[in-house]
Amino acid sequence: FEFFMSLQIVRNFSRESTFIVQLKHYYTFTVHKQPGHSKKTITHRKRIVSILDSAVPTFYLNGLRPIIQWLKPKVNDYDTGYAVKCYSCSSKNLEACIKPDDNEYTPVHCDITRLEEMKNNSKYIHKEYEKIFDVDTQHLVGVDLVCLKVVVQEGNKKYVLRGCQLGLHSNLDICKKVAETSTGMYKMIHCSKCNKDGCNSSLKSFQFNAALTLICLVFYQAVSGL
Repeated sequence: FEFFMSLQIVRNFSRESTFIVQLKHYYTFTVHKQPGHSKKTITHRKRIVSILDSAVPTFYLNGLRPIIQWLKPKVNDYDTGYAVKCYSCSSKNLEACIKPDDNEYTPVHCDITRLEEMKNNSKYIHKEYEKIFDVDTQHLVGVDLVCLKVVVQEGNKKYVLRGCQLGLHSNLDICKKVAETSTGMYKMIHCSKCNKDGCNSSLKSFQFNAALTLICLVFYQAVSGL
């Protein structure tokens, strides 16, 4: 149904600008607002992209190029990591965020909306963080999204920030930016990215990884001394 509906959109609009606006509106609703889709639906969307790439008359190509580039990462989200599920919250205004997996707090699909949500959540912990997490969403074509976990200490209190962020190989080193913003009162004590569903849940994984790293280091030093 979705495939034929999209073809009907192509047939019904003869003016380039109207076609682009309508097509983007349609996919904003079906892809951006509804991240969970069946493989059959994704297959239909890939066929639609293929049509836009090759079967659309040359008259439309110049105007369609931006929309094709905008659409491709959307329909391929299951292959590129766009649909990774992350916990998105701040423990300063939501206590359940400290241990979300123990409080039946549900992880969410990462998308542009969740990037904005993380920026908004960050300001509850430190007002300067809002600037750091301000992402230019107009230039995110082809950039994977991953989970982020930040732990900040304020005096004798610790706050946790969880959410979605740019991929592991993006040019933005968000952990470095957060560390540079640390002041006498606020100090970052942990920051990590991961790309598995719900991987930014609790501090247990961080504690385990830290212990494993220490064991490996001690073992390496012992072997080197032989």
